[in-house]
Amino acid sequence: MDNQQFAKFLEERLYPDLYAAIHQRDQMTEKLIDYNELRFIILHIKEQDLSKITTKINIGCEFYVKAKADIDLISVETGIPGLYIELKPDEALEYIDKREVIIKEKLERYSDAAIQIQQHIDAFSQALRVLGNNNPQEVEIREDLNS
Repeated sequence: MDNQQFAKFLEERLYPDLYAAIHQRDQMTEKLIDYNELRFIILHIKEQDLSKITTKINIGCEFYVKAKADIDLISVETGIPGLYIELKPDEALEYIDKREVIIKEKLERYSDAAIQIQQHIDAFSQALRVLGNNNPQEVEIREDLNS
């Protein structure tokens, strides 16, 4: 493999794979944050022994209106985009616990994948440097992409 093939593999395969793994990891982190926020709200509602709450709802374009919500049933995202289920607060807490376990496993997989891909990038970059010493042709290499 010559310098150009190494560089092409880096650009066309490894960097896109790294970006995808980081993006997926970030999405899982956001989902965990959302579920933690929902758990906090449910626990707060239970502590206050509320039957209804007054809140503001975004109806689009950051335009908010006041709303009163009945909290006997809570809509919870299922993990399938656009599909929600209505659960009682106690059921929602149980569901959140189960979803968090799944999301944490995915988060760990995506994090491990990003680390492994970054290691491959580092190895290929080192190979390019070694080959560059034998071949005067210069190849631009991106530096560490860890975020």
